Amino acid sequence: MSVMHAERNAFTLIELLVVTAIIAILAAILFPVFARAKIAAKKSVLINNFKQIDTAMIMYSGDYDGRYARTQTSDNPGVPGYISWWSIGYYEEALNAYIRNGKGGVNGSDQQGNRSSVWWDPSDPDKNDPPMFGSIRNNGLITGVARSESDLTKPASTIFFTLRVENWKAYQCSTGTGASCEPNPLPVNDPNNAFWFSDYFDICLNPWSYASNPSDAYYWAKGLASPPCEKFPNDPTCINEYRSIDGRFWNFPPEQSRYPGGHPIAFMDGHVKMISFDASYVSPTDNMWSTAQQ
Repeated sequence: MSVMHAERNAFTLIELLVVTAIIAILAAILFPVFARAKIAAKKSVLINNFKQIDTAMIMYSGDYDGRYARTQTSDNPGVPGYISWWSIGYYEEALNAYIRNGKGGVNGSDQQGNRSSVWWDPSDPDKNDPPMFGSIRNNGLITGVARSESDLTKPASTIFFTLRVENWKAYQCSTGTGASCEPNPLPVNDPNNAFWFSDYFDICLNPWSYASNPSDAYYWAKGLASPPCEKFPNDPTCINEYRSIDGRFWNFPPEQSRYPGGHPIAFMDGHVKMISFDASYVSPTDNMWSTAQQ
């Protein structure tokens, strides 16, 4: 009686190592491609969001005799002020009338805003922070003061807004008052708490001199943007405000822009472009932050 032996088909150790090596090589090639594709997709969403806000402001201006929606009050003489959670809420609500996409932040009843709305960058690491108002940082010479379309000498090269710095809580705690730091728990039942009126809710980068003298070269009403101290450290009129936008805050990582290609910037004529910060501010007489450009 003969015994039949079944053949056994199996991988040898060498074959298994070769297959593993091939998989590792393919992963090394494809993972960066997938990562870049993911970043590109988020960048496309962001630019679309920027354009919607940009268009909303243009439509708002058309309905209100050329005036732009504001987040601050400005008395003359004086320095624009009255930053609060409600100021941001009113500003976003004014533009949301044209966007119909919801707002950011948290209201007095501790109800979260729409974190998928146009006010948010899909890559924003602070997106789930309850009181955050959104991902953008406005040019204060547009929305922080009384400004009209007729005040802009070059709308196509005047910055409306860009991304704010990451880690907003740390930034505000390091540069503002104690009230600017996010308390835990949030004082949702105390609408008069100092936190709701702190610089935590300062959506505007204010590129003007904080001197209240109208004769100052960079007095807010003149529409001229002060130079950044990191580029012009010896200029006595320089300011550190520009560090509050993405890629410019040197005290906390990351110091690079969130997206490759520069900063996503919305301009007052409705277009959005990726440019470097250095290109946006070449000099006090050649920059995209001033509303009164030469």
